[in-house]
Amino acid sequence: MDEDLAFCLGNFIDDQVKVIDDRLNELQNEENAECRRLEQEQSDANSRKPRPKNKGTHHEDQFLVDQFIQDLRDDENVVNNKKPIIDDPVCIATLNAEVSTKVNATANYLNRIRNLARTQSRTTNFVESCNQAITSFRLAQRNENNFTELCSILAESDADTFAHNTQQWWKEKYGNTVGELNRRNQKINPAVTESNFAALSTTSRILDNARKLIAARTVIPVKSQKTEIIRKFVNRLLILDEEDRDKIDPEKLIDELNTSDIEQIAAYTTKWLEKRDEVRNRKQEEDPYDAKIRDAKAEFGRKRIAQEAKKLGLAALLCRLAVGSTNGAQFDQQLKRTINKQKNSSSNSIPVISGDIKRPD
Repeated sequence: MDEDLAFCLGNFIDDQVKVIDDRLNELQNEENAECRRLEQEQSDANSRKPRPKNKGTHHEDQFLVDQFIQDLRDDENVVNNKKPIIDDPVCIATLNAEVSTKVNATANYLNRIRNLARTQSRTTNFVESCNQAITSFRLAQRNENNFTELCSILAESDADTFAHNTQQWWKEKYGNTVGELNRRNQKINPAVTESNFAALSTTSRILDNARKLIAARTVIPVKSQKTEIIRKFVNRLLILDEEDRDKIDPEKLIDELNTSDIEQIAAYTTKWLEKRDEVRNRKQEEDPYDAKIRDAKAEFGRKRIAQEAKKLGLAALLCRLAVGSTNGAQFDQQLKRTINKQKNSSSNSIPVISGDIKRPD
């Protein structure tokens, strides 16, 4: 091949490669424009869609169900264990008078051992402790609060437990303090130490009147809160379950649950949880615009590959024509430059195996 023809062929190939490169740039711009158009359409379509329904979490639903069932069980226990009321004014007043008498007698006893201890040496701390106890025992509000607590204890006691419970109450509110002062007084004036103020004996008039009080208790039935508990649960369920909210008749559901026992209600909540989990685990349908964008990119990718194949084909054709000519090495280098440029220009380039162009055997 003479040099003029080789020169013309080389320039021709360069021109054609440039045309193909320009077309590749056009295709890239067309792809970008088409993707932007589809993405804008997708955004517009999504803006017109209703807000996605909140599917919540399994943890939220489980917590709601667990609390609901526990509230029902607690309500059932309260209803079964009828509430006793201490409401007999005569018995209350009599018991209060006996307690006040015992407290005053105890304070007077502490006053007596305090006065006797003052004449002894090294009793300053003991005298001060007695002063504090006497002041405390004579506080009207404190004694009133203590008596109110005793009535609450007796309301929950029965014939077998009231005596022990009352004795424990006295020990906690007054007896422990007296017992400690008695222990210290044993080292000062053991002859005047009296143990009967530290505890209530079985013959105590306080215990007698406590027995009369619990015998006069009124036991009233406790109204079940089941309906309100169920109503609260259904209202919360409607807030969480946006998926089926329009399909649920709240009043009908409340009536159905209200006529069911706890085990039947628990079975309903289990099925509800399973259905909610199915909705959460359901695979979402693909956005049609995502498929359109993917298809558009694939189509433009095929067009680019076709153009790149043309470019490589032209350069390879020239080299085949030049096999055996004095310009073979020149065209071979031109092909390699084209291949390298094509490899570096796009990550989507077709695979090329390059090498020296030689005459076939």
